[in-house]
Formats: sequence, structure tokens, C-alpha cells
Amino acid sequence: MEKISLSLQPRLTFGKKNSRLRKSGYIPVHLYGLSLDPEALQCEEKLLFKVLAKARGNTPISISWDSISQEIWALIREVQWDPHHGNLLHVDFLRIDITQKITATVPIVLVGDSPGAKLAGGVVVQAARSVEISALPLNLPSEFKVDLSAMDGPQSMLQVSDLALPNNVDVASDPSELIARIEVIRVETIEERGETALEEGMAPGSPQASNEGTT
Repeated sequence: MEKISLSLQPRLTFGKKNSRLRKSGYIPVHLYGLSLDPEALQCEEKLLFKVLAKARGNTPISISWDSISQEIWALIREVQWDPHHGNLLHVDFLRIDITQKITATVPIVLVGDSPGAKLAGGVVVQAARSVEISALPLNLPSEFKVDLSAMDGPQSMLQVSDLALPNNVDVASDPSELIARIEVIRVETIEERGETALEEGMAPGSPQASNEGTT
């Protein structure tokens, strides 16, 4: 995993004064967790955007600022945006202990094509879009890519137990939980449409029947 680092500075502005901070090109940041005192910090907006683009919610970030000497690891916990203008307003980081396992939700991404779906004339339906795992923070995968080529039969399906897990990563979700299945696209024939129409009291191809007599 590529190490992501973020350099911060202590913040002296709070509340409404943070609007001036943002205009100067800095974003207020809050760091909390591990039963330690929270830290009011700030970060250059351009630098923060680069880190947010690289890191996801499960990506540990090495955080530092001038007044500390030890390395601090944290996860992105909340990103606040201006609902009207889309501007970045605030970011919360959660301190973590990289020597202790944590439980995280990791997205599942389907890749490739399913030979079984083609044989059945159907499509692959994704049932689960994420999975719960337990691992050390630095071992957390950003996503699981699932190759659909393994679904080579019309009745094929994939479950959580089929995921290829990296070393030292355990599944916290139900192993039998369904990830993907094949759904056959059923096309109604002309004969079937006719039978349905007759059952509803209509002649095939005719306008909707009426029970009222003609005058």
C-alpha cells in the first residue's frame, strides 16, 4: 500500500471566523480518537484535495504538524461540503492504532464478463456492493475486484466466501452472503401475450374490451 502523508498546522480560528480561513486557501480540520484530546488543525486546500482524491475511508493517512514528533495515523471520518456551492468546508480525522485490528467496510467491484450469463441469455446482478472485514489498518484493501469469468455456468453465483482475501485479512460478513447471480431476461412471446389477453377478457391485438353493451 502506498503511504499517504498529510502535513497540517495548528488552527487558531473557530466558528464563523473559519470562513476567513477558507478564503485564504486553508480548510479547518478536526482530529480526535484514542481517548486523546482533540486537535483543532488546518490544511492547505490544494494539498487536502490531493489526499482526499487518493485516500478512501479505509486508507490510513500519516498526519504530522510542527508541534509533534511522533507519527500519527488517522482515517478520514467525515468530509463536509457546502450544499449550495460544492466547496470543501471541513474534514474530520479519526486517530487509529496501526497495531490493533479494526473492522471496516470495503466496496466490491465486479470486473470482466460472465460466460454463464451469455449462455443463459441473462445478465449478472450484483447483490452485495460491500463486505465487512477485519484487519490491521495498514493491511486494509481499498476494494475487492471480483472477476466474473468465474461465473461460467447458467446457474453460477458468487458468495462472500469466494473472495480472494489478502494475508492477515478476515471476513466479518456472513461467508454465505450473495455477491452476484445470473438473472435470465425473459421475453414474452406472441402466444403468451394472447393467452394473457384472453384470461383478462380481451382478444389478442384488440383494444381493451368493455363489459358495457352498445347502444
